[in-house]
Amino acid sequence: MPSQKTTAWIGFGYRYKGTYRSCKNGRDVLQKAFQQLALDNPRFLADFAARTDSTLFTKGQVRRYLARTKLELYPNHPDLALLPSHAVKLYVAGEWWLDVHQDMRMKERILQMACEVAGLRYGEDLKVDLG
Repeated sequence: MPSQKTTAWIGFGYRYKGTYRSCKNGRDVLQKAFQQLALDNPRFLADFAARTDSTLFTKGQVRRYLARTKLELYPNHPDLALLPSHAVKLYVAGEWWLDVHQDMRMKERILQMACEVAGLRYGEDLKVDLG
């Protein structure tokens, strides 16, 4: 059972609609926050997967952070799909894979995009601490 705090926290975790959940690391924050959003909104994962963010890459490349298969996450690098450190399986609403091999700044940006898709206010409805 996740711990709950009513004041500021130190370490890894997130507060979602007033309830705090502690996490082991930044990957865990990203994974658990996505699972929580998917539990609250059955369309969230499909809606997020339909969105892409191409601002990080040049040469017309588009980056996916969520997909139905690991190969869809890394279509140009199938070797990355074999690495267990790059993606985690979300056990909600069918089978989905989340790319967690990101630096902390990018994890935060992914969570901001997740809030946009879910119609939530990042920093208010969802607050994160990535260490």
